[in-house]
Amino acid sequence: MFKKIEIPVITDGLLTDVRIPEYKTNDSATMDVFALVPNKVRIRSGEFELVRTGVSFGVPKGFELSVRSSFHQVKKLGLTVLGAPLTIDANNRDELIIPVYNASRHTIILERETVIAEIIVSPVLKVELKEI
Repeated sequence: MFKKIEIPVITDGLLTDVRIPEYKTNDSATMDVFALVPNKVRIRSGEFELVRTGVSFGVPKGFELSVRSSFHQVKKLGLTVLGAPLTIDANNRDELIIPVYNASRHTIILERETVIAEIIVSPVLKVELKEI
């Protein structure tokens, strides 16, 4: 059984057709994140691209939103998230822009609403470091 919390999702009112991240199934632990590109974007082998999503999140204190590579997109296309996992916390309300990398030997073509990553929300602990 999953515990549910509500996180505000902010979209830029000037952008159209922004697709909010969503769970693929009721049993999914992660939500798919979709590309917001005006035209097809080509990413050659060994190159990366910063891809807009059109969304930002109001992550509450005590939680973090983690951005990861999508297992299916890595397996199918060779598309990974650079620096994953990326952390979004209560201090960050900027649009989620994801650095994606083409680890395959072929050019990857991203279109609007291509799944480019997954996100998961987790509680975090504040720790006090003590030198010994």
